[in-house]
Amino acid sequence: MTLRPARREEVPGIVAMPADDALGATRENPAELGPCPAAFQRIDADPRQHLLVGECAGRVVGSLQLSIPHGLSRQDCALVRLTSDNARADAHRFYQRLGFRATHVGFELPLA
Repeated sequence: MTLRPARREEVPGIVAMPADDALGATRENPAELGPCPAAFQRIDADPRQHLLVGECAGRVVGSLQLSIPHGLSRQDCALVRLTSDNARADAHRFYQRLGFRATHVGFELPLA
């Protein structure tokens, strides 16, 4: 698999990926892209945001957004932090095999 920057024309496929599982099926609608093309433009224009896709045998098989925030803690880019839904136990095992440790608790509040 190769990681590379996402292209504008791949937005529908990127949106469809999370809709293809039990968690995403209830919150994603690939038929309604709505603000996604504009969001892609904003991400693409921001030098501290990177939307990447994983490509295998010419097919996009995954995506991630890499955000590089400004910060004072740690004084440099010294840490990779990822988020994953609590229900994704298989993904958690995968990340742990890569060396990630569950060190934080995350909270979210849906906006109406």
